[in-house]
Amino acid sequence: MNTWSSEEVLRATGGVPGHGWSEDLLFSAICSDTREIAPGALFVPLRGERFDGHEFVAQALARGAAGALWARQDAPDGIPEERLIRVRDGLEAYQALGRENLRRLGIPVVAVTGSVGKTTTKDLLACLLRSRFRVHCTRLNFNNEVGVPRTLLELHSGHELIVLEMAMRGPGQIRELARLAEARVGILTHIGESHLEFLGSREAIADAKAELLDEMPVSSLAILPRHCPFFERLVAHVRGRVLTFSGEGPADWTALRIHPLGLEGCDVEIRHPEGISRLRFGLPGRHNVSNLLAALAAAREFGLTCEEVAEPLAGFRPSGLRTEVLHLPDGTTLLNDSYNAAPSSVRGALEILAGVQGRRVAVLGDMLELGVDEEDFHREVGEAVGAAGVAVLVAVGTRSRAMARAARREGVPTVHWVAEREEAWDVLKSEVRPGDAVLIKASRGIGLDLIAERLVGGPEH
Repeated sequence: MNTWSSEEVLRATGGVPGHGWSEDLLFSAICSDTREIAPGALFVPLRGERFDGHEFVAQALARGAAGALWARQDAPDGIPEERLIRVRDGLEAYQALGRENLRRLGIPVVAVTGSVGKTTTKDLLACLLRSRFRVHCTRLNFNNEVGVPRTLLELHSGHELIVLEMAMRGPGQIRELARLAEARVGILTHIGESHLEFLGSREAIADAKAELLDEMPVSSLAILPRHCPFFERLVAHVRGRVLTFSGEGPADWTALRIHPLGLEGCDVEIRHPEGISRLRFGLPGRHNVSNLLAALAAAREFGLTCEEVAEPLAGFRPSGLRTEVLHLPDGTTLLNDSYNAAPSSVRGALEILAGVQGRRVAVLGDMLELGVDEEDFHREVGEAVGAAGVAVLVAVGTRSRAMARAARREGVPTVHWVAEREEAWDVLKSEVRPGDAVLIKASRGIGLDLIAERLVGGPEH
């Protein structure tokens, strides 16, 4: 844990201390959640759609905070001025403190963004780098304007590297995060269909993701998907070096051969700038090999060879709800990929399911934020369900009607369409049999992770 002097806080935030403020005050930590207040911490009140952290300043001080920021115009009621620093904007100050913590520690940053695969790539890279370094990385979904500075504030002198995931919902948001990170290495995993509703085109999505590249220094390394349709568009934003990866053809890091091992992963033969390596990868799916190549390229930048990371790679498991394979007591195999979904990631998950022996069941929900072409995307997924040899499809949500119709046309034997999650569970309970392989996947807002939890708990749930 890092201590902060009053001078450091004031310099980073541009804040103005209240009357009677002690210049000798030291803060034990920076906190934005009263539930996590450490004695002697500085509390930063943030605003959300349904809350205002200023309402909890008194509570934070009562719980042991030594001081707090204050970004409202009104005078704080009953809070001593000598415990406050007035700032223009709480979030802006929080981000500035995160950036300052990174700068004073001087820890190299790898930043990861993209439409799909960014969390898996982040987890993979952190796993590989831990073979040699003390690594901190983005936890949970702390990948936005609040989560990134929080992750930076968690850094301490015991860390040697940090892997940051960066997410967005619109233009300018990646740039905001990239300015906090000053990344030495930046990875763009894939430019897909996610966020079409907000950005309108894949070209606009590529430009928004490329904001990371705009903010990286000349000494940096950009790791880019070579066979992305917008590769040249991305390269135009790069100021430093470029390395490419591809699971589909020639690149600096490319997969020459992928031998699937069912749900246990795959063996991969990789060509890279130093030769050819053969590795066992513990994560199934050809689409995940692309994430692997990007992570390996970044790990090599920090001196790690393919041979050095072979052992952690073979045992790699992603964060929860992402390509999670569970073998249930009755012989059912659950492929729980319910964290989120986009057309490309659903097709990848169906490809994994197609390689599993036994009767295949897919519970697929709406894919959100796809814009005016959402019906076409859902129809294409329905066609992919047919190609994967699925015996039972349970399509969940209003958008998934098109998926269900397409699956029926493709000859899927049993197709159910339901409007919401509870109906899906009722259908699944009656359809799933011991020994089945069940895939569960949808956008996060559909909440199909609850279906997976119930399936693991047994039909009585």
